[in-house]
Amino acid sequence: MTRRSGHRAGASAGLRLLVSAVLLAAAISVLSAKPPAVRAAGPSPSPAVGDTRSSGEGAGAAGAPLGALQAVLVVVGLGLATTGLTVLYVRLTDGSRRP
Repeated sequence: MTRRSGHRAGASAGLRLLVSAVLLAAAISVLSAKPPAVRAAGPSPSPAVGDTRSSGEGAGAAGAPLGALQAVLVVVGLGLATTGLTVLYVRLTDGSRRP
């Protein structure tokens, strides 16, 4: 083993340790997050009776379509980030080489 390859092995181990520490910190922060408290609806019926839309207004988008789009973009973004981190990890740790 030459001096140069020994230096690279030490740097690679340090880089692996750094990547592992960052991933561990991210996992701990995600797992320790708590959902916000919410209030339940009261037991009395709602006062609205019949069609609650304004007169002359047809059926529109139900719910919050922009919120749904935002959720889809977040999920796709997380998938891309996970893929990128996986590729980065494999390249940094020489995942294709066998000892």
